[in-house]
Amino acid sequence: MEKDIDLIVDVDPDDAQVLIDLVEMLFEEWYIARHKRQQRLDRIREIAETKQEERKGLPPAQPLQDGDDGVGGSDK
Repeated sequence: MEKDIDLIVDVDPDDAQVLIDLVEMLFEEWYIARHKRQQRLDRIREIAETKQEERKGLPPAQPLQDGDDGVGGSDK
């Protein structure tokens, strides 16, 4: 830290803008990006819970038999 608190240093408009940009970048990364990430994770959890509930109501999947690819009707 500077010991002489009476020293005034000139600041260019570009210097001030760079510092404002830094504050905006940090705000974006710390708060906005975190909020968006949390929203995406919440949505993924909602989908997982919905799928889990759907699976509880469905009968277990039947194993495929020889020659059955599990798609469409029977070719026999």
